[in-house]
Amino acid sequence: MQKKEATPQRIARRKYEEKNKQKRDEASKVWGTGLTTELAVEINDFCKFYEIHKIDIIKEGYKFFKNKIINEGKKHE
Repeated sequence: MQKKEATPQRIARRKYEEKNKQKRDEASKVWGTGLTTELAVEINDFCKFYEIHKIDIIKEGYKFFKNKIINEGKKHE
């Protein structure tokens, strides 16, 4: 497969991507999760109905489990 012709816009986009890739990677992470389709649909419907962002579910779940583990006396190694 051949690369597309190097137009000024494509060159600028590639240069920007090369310059900012690490910064963008450090700013956010994508986790490839193994959710079943049914669970993913259920979560999406729940979020839409209650107007909740999925990131808020992750943050609150993390806080819950962190507090639970600390209260049970388990230590992070």
